[in-house]
Amino acid sequence: MQEILANRHGFWQALQESERAALRAAGRTREYATGTLLCSQGADPDHVLIILDGWVKVTAGRADGQEVMLAIRGPSDTIGESGWLNGRPRSANVKALGRVRALAIPAEQFASFLNSHAHAAQVLARVMVGRMDDADRRMTSQVGTSGPKLLALLLLDLAERYGVAGGGGSVTLPLPLTQQELATMIGRARETVARALTVWRREGIVVTRRMRIVILRLEALRDIAERDEDA
Repeated sequence: MQEILANRHGFWQALQESERAALRAAGRTREYATGTLLCSQGADPDHVLIILDGWVKVTAGRADGQEVMLAIRGPSDTIGESGWLNGRPRSANVKALGRVRALAIPAEQFASFLNSHAHAAQVLARVMVGRMDDADRRMTSQVGTSGPKLLALLLLDLAERYGVAGGGGSVTLPLPLTQQELATMIGRARETVARALTVWRREGIVVTRRMRIVILRLEALRDIAERDEDA
């Protein structure tokens, strides 16, 4: 059960209260305005952040100057732990999608905390393995898979991790993502996302608002994600 909690709810929520208290004592709370860069690609990994409220996007610059969106992180997620663990400069940019409140912990204090809290170290390891598995699955699924199916898979994953249950079995994604950002995450053009959402709105599968998506029919979205495209 602990592994499920760590993967679905993030590092912070999977900790014991005594572990959270120790981290609060080691760090300090920071607030970031919309668009603020929390971490810069190539910078020294001198601290680890734990998101308490808000959402950030993780991106990386390519050699051709284009920016690739790698992931979304939200409440309870850690930021910057991979660079600290491998001793290399930060591999990605992290930008606030809205107002963000996070606990900032100096790298040395975070290392001391993990050395003295075996359970927390195990939770972090599970979270990181889960992230690597997610990245591998996403890369594998993009080969030979249609844009609508990739988008359905992405929305279902975001719904499982961050969705807010509503009436009639609906799920709201409280993520301020643009169609372009969704397109970047599945490796397709923005027009592909726009067309799929238009069809799904017409079929009553989703409702879209300004940078908000409400999934009305989860099972219909699962059918799209699981559909055999060779059939």
